[in-house]
Amino acid sequence: KGLMKLSDLHRLEVARLDNCYSILGRGLMAFSMSHHLHTLSLANCRRLTDDAILAISHLNSLEALSLDGCRCITDRSLAALSGLYRLKKLDLSQCDLITDDGLEGLESLEELEELSLGWCR
Repeated sequence: KGLMKLSDLHRLEVARLDNCYSILGRGLMAFSMSHHLHTLSLANCRRLTDDAILAISHLNSLEALSLDGCRCITDRSLAALSGLYRLKKLDLSQCDLITDDGLEGLESLEELEELSLGWCR
């Protein structure tokens, strides 16, 4: 409910929500109209689910996305991210539930310059 109060920030370019343990899928809907958002950091938001990633998967302005330590996201999230054609930096470190099959979906990200997969299984 708290993040939804930010839904009118249409000019927002950078959002860093690292270590916000209470963020769930619904909260990221607040950024669904932030078409200028180029950097989103959600590192260690441990309760974040695939539904949250689906809620932001249409933000084509994203160039950097950190999901480091988001241990509940799966290959379903990676499939949703495959349409973010401007993405240059993606951090999936410690995302234990992603698989080799899920990573194949990222090959469509032709602008990707940096991919972090540390501590993945």
